[in-house]
Amino acid sequence: SPFGRSLVVMRHEQEYEALIAAAKRYAADPSIGVAFVHLNVPHMPYLDKPGIGHLLHSGPNDDLYVDELRWVDNAVAEILSALDQSGLDSRTAVILSSDHPARLVSKLTPYVPFIVHLPGYNAGLPSYREFSALRSADLVLAVAKGEVRSPLDVENFMIK
Repeated sequence: SPFGRSLVVMRHEQEYEALIAAAKRYAADPSIGVAFVHLNVPHMPYLDKPGIGHLLHSGPNDDLYVDELRWVDNAVAEILSALDQSGLDSRTAVILSSDHPARLVSKLTPYVPFIVHLPGYNAGLPSYREFSALRSADLVLAVAKGEVRSPLDVENFMIK
């Protein structure tokens, strides 16, 4: 907006902050073994905040979506920090997702974040295999039941 930050961006940022606050509470709650967090980033409207923000450049619009992944990184860092500080890192699984890429500009970037932190694992297993996010609810139940225990189990479960 030529008059400052738009109301839509401010509302989107407030929703993001509320999601992170709730996710941090869930991560630090000993009665919760699996926390499923659905993020409202990194798609439009793009957020801008000192320390996170996005780069302002003249590249393709897809670049803004990729820059916006910093908000996802920030969310992961805050949630895992709360989990670590609570001492529940070895007991709590956290699944983070986002619902879609930027619909209007993501011809080059059709991916969305889907991050699974399992108790006892500090290293990641990146996967670029296609899967349906509709399996997320089943994944939460499988993790809670102890049927999915490792990053490889997650990948195999999601691509079934």
